[in-house]
Amino acid sequence: RAIKPENHGIEVTRRMWLLDPETMGRGAEIKDGGTVPVGSYLSVEVRVKTEEDVVARYLLAAAPKASGCQIVPATDMRFSRWQSHNASLREDKQNELLLHFEEMRRHSTPRHVLFAELTGEFVIPPAYAELMYQPDVRGNSGMMHIKIAAKADGKP
Repeated sequence: RAIKPENHGIEVTRRMWLLDPETMGRGAEIKDGGTVPVGSYLSVEVRVKTEEDVVARYLLAAAPKASGCQIVPATDMRFSRWQSHNASLREDKQNELLLHFEEMRRHSTPRHVLFAELTGEFVIPPAYAELMYQPDVRGNSGMMHIKIAAKADGKP
């Protein structure tokens, strides 16, 4: 089943781009159902936006990953410009990235990088955000499908 975006005081959107291996600049945007080559790096943005009257104190934002990918650590200097450092705490978990914000003003766009390491077709659960002490103020993006394929030259 497809999980649709929901907004209960927080709007969450997720966008992904292929990173160019030569320049580490952004390449093509990856849309739902898109295909990327195995061994590629993906830039992920999760935009979290609150309604004007919501004070976002103690906000938790989560960005699940495809099981065929690994989260690139924030300490990897090759990707420092594609990693956000504005959260109070970043937790790299096995299946998702968690970002904690003590206070967020109107919106934030946390970014991180994934490494596509296994071929196959994968579902990426929705990114979501909620206020830790007001869990009814929350939102989520839609889910995504991604295909990680062997490179065109046949090499893994």
